Amino acid sequence: MTNTFLSRAEQQALITLLGEVGEVVEALAAALTTNGARTRISYEPRVTTGERVQPLPYNEDARIAADDLHNELGLWVQLVIDYRGIDYEGADTAVAYARWLKAHIEPLALTPGAHEAPRSIGKAVKAAKRAARMGSPREEEFSKLRAKIDPRIGELHEEKLNARSCVDLARQFGVTITQRRIDYLVTHKQVTPLGIVKGIDGVRYRIFRFGDVLEAAQADTMEETA
Repeated sequence: MTNTFLSRAEQQALITLLGEVGEVVEALAAALTTNGARTRISYEPRVTTGERVQPLPYNEDARIAADDLHNELGLWVQLVIDYRGIDYEGADTAVAYARWLKAHIEPLALTPGAHEAPRSIGKAVKAAKRAARMGSPREEEFSKLRAKIDPRIGELHEEKLNARSCVDLARQFGVTITQRRIDYLVTHKQVTPLGIVKGIDGVRYRIFRFGDVLEAAQADTMEETA
């Protein structure tokens, strides 16, 4: 009996996971191409890159997640063709890689190191889903919360603001968030700044996605009251 690095159950689970890649890539593409023009709340954020100040990229995390997913799947394709001597004639895309890996799940299972594939690919897919804001139970719950607070808040979910502006905007919708609370969420890695910017006053500020701050604050509050 040939030894494999993935059980039949693990192979089937990985096939299911790879089958999600097409939908995830479509969602990432939508996140990257959606019109980024939105109502300005305070000022146009700028990213400092050393000597020059550049406009903050639109949905940078979606671009990074798309690249990471592409590279992750490509790595496993390369590993299989190198170790098993199989040719790859598909396109250089995440969807093509996923389709090929599904079709070659048995050669993958026979490739040393394949036991890491479900975890590693799963991590990349999960990150991509989050970047594309695909509907997780937590996101759906938060969407309902936004609608209850004020329908307009959904339009501002992607707004990029410093901590003070997040606090001020949330207050307009009757939501209480303090700058100290945001610092706490950052320290405990419940919200991640998009970057550091130089404001019109010359001071450097952390920039957040407004929706991320609201979601993290609400999730943290729910955990405290659970």
